[in-house]
Amino acid sequence: MLYPVALMTVLAARSGARWPESLDQRLLWLLPIPAVLDFLGDLLSGRHRPARQVLATVALAIAMGVAWLRLQDGLGDGLVWSVVATYGLACLFVVWARPRTADGRGELAGHEAHLGASPPDRR
Repeated sequence: MLYPVALMTVLAARSGARWPESLDQRLLWLLPIPAVLDFLGDLLSGRHRPARQVLATVALAIAMGVAWLRLQDGLGDGLVWSVVATYGLACLFVVWARPRTADGRGELAGHEAHLGASPPDRR
């Protein structure tokens, strides 16, 4: 859903349906926030909410489409790369710093219990 909506955003913008470029600074920073929070919430709580993910993905895809447009004007767009780096590093940090299980695996404690028992070990 992310890429089709982003592509539709690009096509709509190319046909003239685009917010004013003066709003890029605000919207490129604000629109990804729901997706980042959804990702972090899923990771930390172990509870996936598909409806919430769809809404967050649509907002992210719109921002992504406008980012693609800006990058077509030049790959050195500081706004686009600062948004990507900031949110990407924030998510990476939480993945790296999240609680680990007693045996050191990268899964959250209790995550398997929430999703059900692990499949049997096949040796």
